[in-house]
Amino acid sequence: MDKLLSYADIKQPVVLIGMAPPYYPATHSDQIEGREGYGSKVFEFAKKLSEEKFGQALTSEHYFTGISDNSYTSIPDLDFDEITANYPMWGSAYSLDFEAIKEISVPSIPIRTYRQRISPVVGAR
Repeated sequence: MDKLLSYADIKQPVVLIGMAPPYYPATHSDQIEGREGYGSKVFEFAKKLSEEKFGQALTSEHYFTGISDNSYTSIPDLDFDEITANYPMWGSAYSLDFEAIKEISVPSIPIRTYRQRISPVVGAR
């Protein structure tokens, strides 16, 4: 909350009410059950295509596998009832179809441009 207020540069008095975001299940495309290594295969395909068709080299960099939009592309075995019991306002403000996410389990690659900041709020690279 403090970082958010600092980033917003609000100078007048303010009341900030926060609610923790939903839990993002950690995911890594090389570790999807039954599809181990697929993330690397997808990257190698994209890398080859990029170099051959566009002359653009791609590099791979491992990243923190926690909070990411990719968390909605695959999900490990979890006790969903236990997790949702700790979600504020679960079922009334939001919900996620964990079973559907687990069923599709799509390998994914987060793509960013060179030196692009992932999030200016938290100050990541």
